Amino acid sequence: MGKLQARVTSIEYLNADILGIRIRPSQPFAYRAGQFINFCKDEYTVRSYSLASVPELEDELFLNVRKVPNGLMTNWIFGDLKAGDTITISEAEGDCFYVTGNPEQNILLIGTGSGLAPLYGILRDALRKGHTGKIGLYHGCYDTAGFYLVEELRKLAQDHANFSYVPCVSDGEAPQGYAQGLVLDVALKDNPTSPAGACSSAATRSW
Repeated sequence: MGKLQARVTSIEYLNADILGIRIRPSQPFAYRAGQFINFCKDEYTVRSYSLASVPELEDELFLNVRKVPNGLMTNWIFGDLKAGDTITISEAEGDCFYVTGNPEQNILLIGTGSGLAPLYGILRDALRKGHTGKIGLYHGCYDTAGFYLVEELRKLAQDHANFSYVPCVSDGEAPQGYAQGLVLDVALKDNPTSPAGACSSAATRSW
């Protein structure tokens, strides 16, 4: 898999534990929303992060990185990485992305923590391409402090009648506008017949 240079254009906290990092590759970069790239600190420290961006909507790549205690990569990202830095990334890979050809199919997207990243890309890609079937995105966190991109997702739900966004609180009482329970349980209860277009994403790449 090839490598190339990219420049960090911006870094912002999406919540207390997750950074939104935007990078601009040094050359034309082909990818599909929902795929992932390898992010290289040095020759020996490499981690994979999913892409939350959509190539036709954004000029930059958008990553959501969760801080992990004592993580070699995330300690560097949260402590030292800054806008303007040049980093090494890989080409995109992975099979989790929106596929055209069946626009009436229902899609169920389920994720926890920073596992929202690929689902956010897939969702926007599907809507951009005119998907007409129902799209449900269920995002789970322990409490409301863990959620991010909430306003963006609620705005998409307002603008697209076929899209619903359900943030799920697993610990403690869920306030108004949030579902109570484990995200998978809530999603399957709402969708007892899981569609063929189901996609789940945990935060397994943020380490």
